[in-house]
Amino acid sequence: MTVVAGCLLATACSYIRLGYETMPTLALWHLDSHLSLDSAQKDLASHRIDKLVAWHRHAEVPTYAELLRGVRQQIGHGPVTEEDVQRWRDEVTGRWQPIAEQ
Repeated sequence: MTVVAGCLLATACSYIRLGYETMPTLALWHLDSHLSLDSAQKDLASHRIDKLVAWHRHAEVPTYAELLRGVRQQIGHGPVTEEDVQRWRDEVTGRWQPIAEQ
């Protein structure tokens, strides 16, 4: 069972990394599919997306890691209540605001 859990965790991490690494390309493709960007606009959008991703890695990803450490610690020390799950959900949902502002 431990081996299966380890494999699932490793696969999940790989998928997250793959998604995070390809997000700038997919975002640019999505923008272009809706707006039909010319070459200069694609360059500008690509530059701004790259800056957003760099900011996100620097400013936001560490806070996600902190949240997950807290969740893991709480799960390890006792039962998880519905209020705990709702608080975690609210914290994750609230993290869209800074991204939208950037």
